[in-house]
Amino acid sequence: MDIQPHTGTQIVREQFYGMTLRDYFAAAALPELIRSALDLDHVKWDATAEHAYIIADAMLAERNKS
Repeated sequence: MDIQPHTGTQIVREQFYGMTLRDYFAAAALPELIRSALDLDHVKWDATAEHAYIIADAMLAERNKS
């Protein structure tokens, strides 16, 4: 944690070296998407990866709501 110099408020800094939060969310969604694709015998990896990022974008949008 850092302290903001002007207000003294604590700041939590999260770092995922080489990863954005969007990448992290997409990676979290990926196992279930892979499982579903394999269960349906419908494996299109580019579409699976795209869906992971669609889910990540939805998670970010929800996170940013006030």
